[in-house]
Amino acid sequence: MNAAQVERLRNERPVPGATGLIHGDLFLENVMTQDGRVTGFIDWSFAEIGDPRSDVAVATHELTEPDREAFVEGYGPAARLTPQEAAYFLEVALLF
Repeated sequence: MNAAQVERLRNERPVPGATGLIHGDLFLENVMTQDGRVTGFIDWSFAEIGDPRSDVAVATHELTEPDREAFVEGYGPAARLTPQEAAYFLEVALLF
């Protein structure tokens, strides 16, 4: 992370949306599954009140397109991020 990157991210920040409890580190290794279904989440050390688009961007960035569509179907329309939103929130998550 450098000052120029932080400044660029400040300038590119998407319009704020609704806030709620977010996991804050929703990479796939923190998602528990059994028989193809999500059964829980581990490692809540980064949980906070924030923009749910952050969790969506992180959770879906490694998924195939069919799996991403299945995620959106299960999560709901709020999981449909623009490419710019997905890139922004993923870059912010990867800073830490």
